[in-house]
Amino acid sequence: QFDNALILFESPKRIKKLLAEIKENMGNRFIHICRELTKLHEEIISARIDDIAHITEKGEFVVIIEPNDEPMVSPDDIDDLILAALQHMNV
Repeated sequence: QFDNALILFESPKRIKKLLAEIKENMGNRFIHICRELTKLHEEIISARIDDIAHITEKGEFVVIIEPNDEPMVSPDDIDDLILAALQHMNV
């Protein structure tokens, strides 16, 4: 158990393996999978690992693992929070 969200960067070749490892070690967590951030084909999936049916294995991934069983951030707010963070951080 942890108090803060974990943020991971992952390659398209390892994304499915990462999700399996998260589920095996942390359970069916609520996560956000962000693909191709700040690009034309940006995609954000917010769901429990078991509810994620398909992932396009292209591009760069940012995976946010929620610390608890319920999301700390509403899926509707995740875009605004990511854009705010990008204004203050280098990618």
